[in-house]
Amino acid sequence: MTDDHAPRPLNASGSNEGGPSASPPPGDAKDGSAPDPGKKGGQTALGVLGFVLALAVGFLVGKWINRPDVKVEPLGKERVRVDLRGDEPMRGPKDAWVTVIEFADFECPYCAKGAGPLAEAIEAMDEGDVRLIFKHYPLPFHRKAVPAARAGYAAHRMGKFWEVHDFLYEHRGDVTDLRGFVADLGLDPDEFVSLMFSDEAMKAIDDDMLAGGRAGVSGTPAYIVNGHVYAGARSKAQWIAIFEQAKEEAEALGVSREAVYDALMKDAKDRIGDGAPVGGKPSARGPARRPGEADAMARYKVPAGSDRPALGGDDALVTIVLFSDFQCPYCRRLAAVVTEIARTQGDVRLVFRNFPLPTHPRAEAAARAAMAAARQGKFWPMHDALFGHRGPLTDEAIVRMAEKVGIEVERFERDWNDPAIAAQVREDVALGKRFGVVATPTMFVNGRYVRGAQTAKTLGQVIENARTEAREVLAKRPGDGTPYDRIVADALDRAIPEEAPQAGAAAP
Repeated sequence: MTDDHAPRPLNASGSNEGGPSASPPPGDAKDGSAPDPGKKGGQTALGVLGFVLALAVGFLVGKWINRPDVKVEPLGKERVRVDLRGDEPMRGPKDAWVTVIEFADFECPYCAKGAGPLAEAIEAMDEGDVRLIFKHYPLPFHRKAVPAARAGYAAHRMGKFWEVHDFLYEHRGDVTDLRGFVADLGLDPDEFVSLMFSDEAMKAIDDDMLAGGRAGVSGTPAYIVNGHVYAGARSKAQWIAIFEQAKEEAEALGVSREAVYDALMKDAKDRIGDGAPVGGKPSARGPARRPGEADAMARYKVPAGSDRPALGGDDALVTIVLFSDFQCPYCRRLAAVVTEIARTQGDVRLVFRNFPLPTHPRAEAAARAAMAAARQGKFWPMHDALFGHRGPLTDEAIVRMAEKVGIEVERFERDWNDPAIAAQVREDVALGKRFGVVATPTMFVNGRYVRGAQTAKTLGQVIENARTEAREVLAKRPGDGTPYDRIVADALDRAIPEEAPQAGAAAP
């Protein structure tokens, strides 16, 4: 285990990609002159009119494009071969005349819009004419897309892909209420979650992204029909026309149905363009995970603990459970940031848990000292004193700190050596290992894993995203219990399997 100086980039819980571009404040003149109130009113009216006209034109263009008599051509005349593992979700027989390979993102509204007409068109063809193969293509600016793709993988492994596929499209990729739906399908929710956050799930999604990149997919939805690339959602009538033409071309090859797809792919290209998927492999969008480390895409039910030191009330919208080490310089850096936030922002609670690293010889003694101070209501003054100390953390230095913050020393020394205090520290370390803590400092922000000494700006963004998520979840889960308990109600109760060896050595 190590102390961690490198902040983790924002992830599923903290990404701000895909947000609106910056623009000048309303009314600011580009030349720096004062705005004319009269012009401002006219410009506003013209802006509204322009916006309405743009919507109308877009609606009419969309209607025209999706007319049944508008022929849809593929993006190129050449065919492209898509890498298939053979275990992807599939509807229809392997010997179909027409093979459709769909690359989609469950958070993409156009993918959701296109799914219905595509399914209806396949149903309208003769039975067995068309097979549909689904591949994941989670776009980097869709925060919910990767967790949703993971859920799709788990559902496929458990034989319920298409049911979960429809659920995810209906909920725009939001997996918040998926656990209950999975249970209603007769599946084991714990097994589902285990599959969802497995390394195998991430590898399958990476493979799909790479296959899409080589096929020239640059957005979603994208469809490869017998090797020809089509971009964007289509109407039922347009899909039928595409399928009938593809079937006619396949039948003209003069080979058996079983051999038709291989014959079509014989002279197909291996890649289009540079072959790179949009945003790269999902697993590479953040730092690589260490063995046993928590997953930034998951949410964890980390106990806040009513008997652990805390700043803020349990009615806070955002709860941060922090695992820290008093000899870790990066924990010291983060301490100043996170305690300031908890002390000044009324909807944030900070819960402190000790995680003394074995590489820091005085960290465990300092942790026990802080918990001994907590028995006299002086945890946070002692916390600040320990992190503020410059020099060796000797017993004498720790006792002087205790005296300075107003602690009764004789009682402090008894508590400091109390086996019950040592047991509390060990409990925190065991809990941290259970939830994938591999370095310090580590935070779980409303159950989301954040590692490293984040800056005030970065942590502020993480917290703001947590607030947004919390409001969404709480709106769906009214009832009793603290906000934190309701938010993490269906979260993972550990990061690594019970039978896996617990991390204890220094991380590479």
